[in-house]
Amino acid sequence: MSVMDEFEVFSDRRGFNRSLGHFKAVNEIIADLGEGFNLADIVNSRLNAGTLESNQIAPIVSALLVDKFGYVYQSENLSETFPIGHLADAVGGWVAADLVIAYHHPEVGLQLINPKNKDAVTKIAELKKFELITLYAGFGVATREKNQQKGNVELLTQMIAKLSEVIKGKKLKPLPAFSKGGFKYKAVKEVAEKPSKPQRPASSSKAKVASPKAPVKKTAQGGQIELDATKLSGKPATPQPTTQPAVASSPAAAGGRMNKVGPFGVVVSNELFHNGNVEAWKRIIHSYANKYPSYQVFVYYDGEVIHDLNSLFKWGKVKHGTAILVAIAGPDEQIKDVSKLRKYLTEGASPRFEQFLRGLPGKDLGLF
Repeated sequence: MSVMDEFEVFSDRRGFNRSLGHFKAVNEIIADLGEGFNLADIVNSRLNAGTLESNQIAPIVSALLVDKFGYVYQSENLSETFPIGHLADAVGGWVAADLVIAYHHPEVGLQLINPKNKDAVTKIAELKKFELITLYAGFGVATREKNQQKGNVELLTQMIAKLSEVIKGKKLKPLPAFSKGGFKYKAVKEVAEKPSKPQRPASSSKAKVASPKAPVKKTAQGGQIELDATKLSGKPATPQPTTQPAVASSPAAAGGRMNKVGPFGVVVSNELFHNGNVEAWKRIIHSYANKYPSYQVFVYYDGEVIHDLNSLFKWGKVKHGTAILVAIAGPDEQIKDVSKLRKYLTEGASPRFEQFLRGLPGKDLGLF
């Protein structure tokens, strides 16, 4: 690769601004790591807030845990599917080092897990057979320095080996060497949701014309693109059913230029995605559509657009630990309330779905 090719991403405003945004995010993450937070918790908080994209995860892990700080790591493909709901209880007392699991989920893609965070392991629920996991252990931002001290690399290597055993269901006796240190689980500070860009007022004869030299800020989600259900799915669109659809749409949003967020994955943490979860999702999406009638919400499963959410629970089709993909399209440069929708859909796919079933069917829950 030539030097020109290496820097080609900076050759236009959009590429330059996206790269600048990535570097800024990495520096902020380094500061959070310096305060003792776990990388998985930091990244997941930023993903939920819409300030980070999923395709940034792998470069961040490589740049920080491996290249910058020198965490010890080990990769393996799983020999079978392992539930991990027990993980936080099993390793929560392993405070000698910081631990991160990178899991390549077959539907969602790369997921980071803090094994000491009970909420995180509950949401992922299980690690699937044949998929790749990489286990990281280190001493935070001081890892390289501490790895020069006798016995520390061996300690990290041992912690990774034992973490692998616990993932596979092995019960271990308390290990004294793992229980001395300062790496207790620390809840990550909330990241503010990415603010929406103010709408430009309608033009009039008295309106001031913007200077053509003024910079235009591009969103981290991508530029404007033509978007509809056919182009998202790659398959011909099918007629909408007469029952309440999975896709919220409006005539105003059907044409014109649209921006999109996603697809992002929502992992099912209920025993399966049954009719109660379906009804919860319908009401959540209905509430979102009422708040933003010009937006479209697309739901995917097994590579196809789902037009009727009821099809997801027939015969126990969507099981515990699998993922449903969701994308949102709309005319705004910055799609609003993405993190709220993602949070509510995650709750709706969990055993806590009943909170969305209050009130009469068809009534807006006022979630947004």
